[in-house]
Amino acid sequence: MAPKIVRDIGKKGSFVISIKDEDLSSRPKKAKFMLDISEAGKQQFVITKKEKAEKKPEQVFFLHIDAEKRFKFDRINETIRVAAAGTLILFVLNIINVYQRGIVIKNSVIASAFSGYEDLLAGGEKAKSSDFEAAAGSFNEANKKFSDAINDISFLQTNRDTFFAREKTVDSVQSLLKAAQSISSAGQDFARGIQNLSQLPALFIQSNAQAASGGAASGAAGTTAAGQKSLTDKLKEDLIYIQKATDEIKFAANELQFVSADVLPEPMKGKLAAARENVSRLITLLDDTQSKIPAVLALLGDRYPHTYLVLLQNDTEARPTGGFIGSYMLVDMNDGYITKMEFHDVYDADGQLKEEIPAPEEIAKISKNWRLRDSNYSPDFAISGEKAAWFLQKEKGPSVDTVIAVNQSFLADLLAITGPIAVEGLNSKLDKDNYQTVLSYIIESKINPEEPKKILAEFISSFQKKLFISENLQKTLKAFIAGYKKKSLLFYSRNDDAQALFEQLGMSGKVISPQAGTDYLSVITTSIGGNKSDLFINQTVQHNTVVNSTGLLTNEVTITRKNEWSQQSVEYLKAVLKPFGYSDISDTVKSIMGGGVNKSYVKIYVPKGSKLMDTDGIDAAQVQTKADEETGRTYFMFEQDVTPGDEKKVTVIYQLPENLTLTPVDTYRFQAQMQPGARQGSLVKQIFLKPGLQSYKQYPEGLKKYESGNLYYESKFDKDIYLSAVVGN
Repeated sequence: MAPKIVRDIGKKGSFVISIKDEDLSSRPKKAKFMLDISEAGKQQFVITKKEKAEKKPEQVFFLHIDAEKRFKFDRINETIRVAAAGTLILFVLNIINVYQRGIVIKNSVIASAFSGYEDLLAGGEKAKSSDFEAAAGSFNEANKKFSDAINDISFLQTNRDTFFAREKTVDSVQSLLKAAQSISSAGQDFARGIQNLSQLPALFIQSNAQAASGGAASGAAGTTAAGQKSLTDKLKEDLIYIQKATDEIKFAANELQFVSADVLPEPMKGKLAAARENVSRLITLLDDTQSKIPAVLALLGDRYPHTYLVLLQNDTEARPTGGFIGSYMLVDMNDGYITKMEFHDVYDADGQLKEEIPAPEEIAKISKNWRLRDSNYSPDFAISGEKAAWFLQKEKGPSVDTVIAVNQSFLADLLAITGPIAVEGLNSKLDKDNYQTVLSYIIESKINPEEPKKILAEFISSFQKKLFISENLQKTLKAFIAGYKKKSLLFYSRNDDAQALFEQLGMSGKVISPQAGTDYLSVITTSIGGNKSDLFINQTVQHNTVVNSTGLLTNEVTITRKNEWSQQSVEYLKAVLKPFGYSDISDTVKSIMGGGVNKSYVKIYVPKGSKLMDTDGIDAAQVQTKADEETGRTYFMFEQDVTPGDEKKVTVIYQLPENLTLTPVDTYRFQAQMQPGARQGSLVKQIFLKPGLQSYKQYPEGLKKYESGNLYYESKFDKDIYLSAVVGN
C-alpha cells in the first residue's frame, strides 16, 4: 500500500510518520519505541498513547511500525538517525566530542557511518605515527563504509518530496557523509603520496650508499638498477597523489557548505562552523606540502643536475657565518643520486685568481686581496653564500646551485653517533673529543708538507662510510636537525624554490629583516690573528635598555671576552697527541692552536639609524659607526686583542632611532641573533623603566619583573632570542 504521512501542524513541527499502512491499535500498548533527537534529548524512551498526545513543542518524534518484526525501526527512522550519525564526521577534524548519548546504533546506515568514523580515527592515529601504509588501509576501509551509508539513503533523496516535503535533513546527511567519504579518500591518497617523502633521508642514503663510500652511486648519469625508479620519479608520483588528496579535501569543504545547521542540536551548530574552518586549514596544509616538493626535486637534481658547494668552516677561527673556510667539497646530484664528490684545499682554488679584488676592512687586515677563503664576510648567509659561489667561479671552478656551510665543531655531534674513526696512517682513532686537536696539529705542523690537508680528506672519507649506515640513520637525522637549529649548518640556494624552503624551515642563516619599532642586537666577531684562539674565548653579552617618561630608548651593551688558554691547555694538548705518537709541539704550533693573542674585529649590529653616545673600556674614537646596507643595520666596530688568561670588557652606549608612544601604552620588542659557531656564554637583558612607568605584561615567562618594576632576563646565548614588554604610564 502507499505510504501514509501523519503531520501534527499545531505542534511546531512534531511528527508521527508511518511507512506501512498498519493499524496502530494492533500494537501492544506499551511497546511503541520513540526517539527524541531534539537538543534536550538524552535517551531512547517509550511513550504511551496518552503521552503521545502531550508532545512538547520543538521535539520531533519518529515512530517506526514494521509488520514483519514488531519492534524494528523503519527506513525513515533509519535516515533521521543518519543525521545524528553524520555529526560523527566532525570528529574527523578533531574538534568535537560526539553528540550521541541516547542514540542506539542498530541499523546498517548508523553502523556503516560509525564504523567508518572509527576507521578514520585509526587512520589519523597511524598517520601521526608515520605508519602511512597502515593509515592508507584504514582510510580505505572508512571510504568503503561511508560509501555504503550513502547508498543506503539514496532512495530517500530520490523520494524526498514524498517523504520529507521541505525538510533539510536528508540533504545535510548526504553532504556530511560525502564530506566524510572525501576526507577518507584524501587520507588514503595522502598516506600513499607522503610515503616516499617521509622516508626521503633513508631512501637517499640507500640510493647513495656507494657514493658515501667514495664511489659513484648506482644511479650515476641518470641510470638506475633494472626495474627501479629513481628517487625523483618516486617523488613526482607522490605529487600526483597529494594533488588528488587536495582536490578531495576541497570537495569535502564544498559539501560541508550544504550542511544545514538547523538539523543539528544547538551545541553542534558552532562546531560545524569550526569544522569548516578546520577543513580550510587542511587545504592550506596540503597546498603547502605540494609547494615544497618542487624545491626538493630541484635539490635532488630532477630536471637538471644540481651542484653543491660545501664550505668546511673552522670555527676555532671566527668568521661572521661561523669559521674560516679552509677547505670545501663539490658534490653533484642527478635524479637523487650523488654522481661526484670531491674534496679541495681552498688555497688551491684561491691560487687560480690573479685579479686584485679589494677586501672588506676587517679582512684587509689579514689579506690584501679578497678570495674564496674570506668570502663569508657577512653574517647573512644568503649574502656570504652567494659571494662564495661567485668567487669559486672566478677562480675557475664550476657554477654551483646551492651552498652549504658546515662548522667543524658540528662533527663532534656526528662522531658521537659513529664512535671512534680509524684513519689510515694514524696510530689511534679519532673521536668526538680529540679530532679537532689532532687534525689541527697535523695540518698546522705540516707533517705532510706536500699535502698538509690530505689527512682531512682521508678522515672525511672514513667518516662518511661509518656515518651513512642504516642503524645510524635516525640519530643522524636528529643531529642534522639540531645542527641547523643551532646554526652549525647553513644553507643558501640560487634556486628560488629551494631558498624559500630553507628560509621557511629556518635553515638559511639569514639576518632577521628590520622591523619598525623593534630593537635588535647581534655581536659578530672576525678573527684577524691567524690562529685558532677563538676555541678558548668565552664571551658574554649584557644588553640594558632605559625607557624614560617620554618613551625615549637608550641602550647600553657590554661585551666581555675572556681568553681561557692556560698551561693546563698545553698539558691537555700533549695528552691528546701522545697516543698518536706526536710529542714535539713547537711554540709556533702552540700559538696557532690557541696560545697566541686573540685578535678580532668586533661588530655590534643594532637598528639602522642608532647613534653612538658614549663608550667605556675603549676610547670612543676607536669605535666606528657604519651602515650595512645589505642587512639594513647600523653597526659599531672596534678592534680588540685579548691575550691568554686576560679578560676585556667594552661598553657601548647608543640611542635608538625610534621611541615608544606611551599614550597610554606601547610594546617594546627586542630581537637578539647569535653568531654561528661562536663559543657563547650568556645573554643578560635588562629593561629599566623611569618612575611613573610600568610593565603591564612581558614575554616570555623568563623575562622577570622586579619589585621596582624593572625587567630582567638571562639565558645561554646559543639561540636567537625574542623578548617583549607592554609598557605604559
